[in-house]
Amino acid sequence: MKNKHLIFIIIGIITLIRLIYINYLPLLGDEAYYWQWARHLDWGYYEQGPMTALVIWIFTFFTKINTVFTIRLGAVLLSLATMITAYFTYKRFKPSDTADKENLLNTLLMNSSLIYAIGSVLMMHDTVMVFFYALFLYSLTYIIEEPENNIHWGHAGILLGLGIMSKLTMGTVYLGVATFLLLTGTFKKYLKGFIFFTLFTVLLTLPYIYWNFVHDFATVKYLFIRGGSQSGFTLKFFIELLGSQAGLISPMLFILFIPVFIKNIKKPAFNLDFAFATLFWVTIIPFFILSLKNRVEANWPAFTFLPLFFLATGYLSSLKTRIFNVVSPAVILSGMLIIIFAFIQAVNPIFIIPEKYNPLKKTYGFKELAAGVDAEYQRLPAKDRTFLSSRHYQMSSLLGFYMPKQPEFYILIKHESNKNYRFWTGYEKLHGFNCLFVYSEPWESWEMAEFFKTRIFTKEIDVAIPGISMRKYYMDYFEGLK
Repeated sequence: MKNKHLIFIIIGIITLIRLIYINYLPLLGDEAYYWQWARHLDWGYYEQGPMTALVIWIFTFFTKINTVFTIRLGAVLLSLATMITAYFTYKRFKPSDTADKENLLNTLLMNSSLIYAIGSVLMMHDTVMVFFYALFLYSLTYIIEEPENNIHWGHAGILLGLGIMSKLTMGTVYLGVATFLLLTGTFKKYLKGFIFFTLFTVLLTLPYIYWNFVHDFATVKYLFIRGGSQSGFTLKFFIELLGSQAGLISPMLFILFIPVFIKNIKKPAFNLDFAFATLFWVTIIPFFILSLKNRVEANWPAFTFLPLFFLATGYLSSLKTRIFNVVSPAVILSGMLIIIFAFIQAVNPIFIIPEKYNPLKKTYGFKELAAGVDAEYQRLPAKDRTFLSSRHYQMSSLLGFYMPKQPEFYILIKHESNKNYRFWTGYEKLHGFNCLFVYSEPWESWEMAEFFKTRIFTKEIDVAIPGISMRKYYMDYFEGLK
């Protein structure tokens, strides 16, 4: 069997497994939240651009078929497209690999990284961004080959713009391209192309810029909050970031990336090896700097490693056969074993993880909670004048998804926990209405009570959380929104 055929068989089998698996993994609060975005299509949102919402909107058939499968279908198919794009990128990266032996290795390496595997089954910003980043790297191969052709620069700008509209952190790639030209002494030589690149990048991001302009630059303010603008210097979060990247990329692959990067960054040259190495360090450094003041979410820098997979494949292929036959299987198999364990643990826990350290702790129990809330809602005497509410965007989104008829939820309290719900208010039409308020902490009721004339009753709901404990929730019924 030819390696090319084997590559696409592997890609097909992995995709089929993912299509089945996504039905068994509980929907995350953020995924439900992005589904809410798709129900309120806009040019932008409080935290990010509109591409993730658009993908969900398309694969839920314009939010007409809203299931866990359709919400995540876009993630699986975009990951499939990313793998195929990587195949063709490597063919241009190493045209001498006519038998596709190295390309097969590249496919296996990419599918041995835990964070990329997670991104293939969860509908997150990162999945959409990585797809456009893969396309961008493919377009970069044409720029390196024909740098005088401004059409290639324009294509790259369009793809970078779409990537930024998926997740803002991809904007660091623009700095990577500029740094690459400066270090190779070609900035002035290819200035015209870089201007085309800049122009198309800006044009594609204008809708989100406009959205921020008319929403009082909400995203800019959000970034200051997440960036820890008032925090002091610390090494704690930097060490955490290094550890999280080693764990999520996979430990042996992370170790392999170190000599790979060092080898390809030594000699500045206008080629793909140096371009990919430069893109990596320029895009990951902002996260290192940010970690000196604030905690950086482990998934944020994941996209920065994508160029290193191509370099790592070339590096491994250049090793002596004896070393290659030891290192390559060790890296790939160790990564795949971690992925298999993590995927099984997520849907059928082998080990009981304390709730405090369980990353899925916020996903459990919402289907049961939604059933309890709906049962109470159906008993209310004036349902046509009663709206549903919560304090947190994840709870509101998950309950809105799991409840029959998937009703809208409102968040009255302006706080970081309400995210984009602050722009979906319509409070003026709710004046005088009653409210069924769902919450998890007793003090939340005190805040909410200020908005209403009176509280009629409070009820408790106990929800069993598999392998963890019972979790207590509360419902307040208020009358007369002031």
